[in-house]
Amino acid sequence: MEPFWVALLLIGLSEFGDKTQLLTLGFAARFPFFEVAGAIVLATVILHFLAVVFGSFMGSAIEPVYINLICGCLFVAFGIWAAVPRGDNQEDSKFKLPPFWLIFVSFFLAEFGDKSQLATAALAMKYNAPISVFLGAVLGMGSVAVAGAWVGSWLKNKAAERTVNLLSAALFIIFGVLTIIQPLF
Repeated sequence: MEPFWVALLLIGLSEFGDKTQLLTLGFAARFPFFEVAGAIVLATVILHFLAVVFGSFMGSAIEPVYINLICGCLFVAFGIWAAVPRGDNQEDSKFKLPPFWLIFVSFFLAEFGDKSQLATAALAMKYNAPISVFLGAVLGMGSVAVAGAWVGSWLKNKAAERTVNLLSAALFIIFGVLTIIQPLF
């Protein structure tokens, strides 16, 4: 049981205030709670499965600077998209990704190669207990992400839609820029 508890606590605590928790909060302020929670839980399961199966390969295959650049640009783009006011009947574009998949892809890319995924791979190698580590990591990250989605949904119901959209946009842009410049420091 030690690998399970270590993974649960280590991954869960590492996610508090992390960019993906704030990303989740921003998505939940814009989309339905269960859609956000479902997309994030699915991404979390797949990410930690890959971390456990492929271990250190994931950390060495793609340079973290490229992951940060892609994720940062996506965050900024979503922030700009969230800040633009729309009429009820106005379409955002000719190609419209359903919110579930937008959330899934954004969360997946933001976490791919992140410290929690690398920690999961390291724990799986250390303990040689992939199922226990997988379950602990998924529960740790999943609970923190779902809590972020709950807070975002609560905010959505308490504040004016335009205020929530602008707050969400600001969070995405700020964290996008921080993600892009993170490798410089």
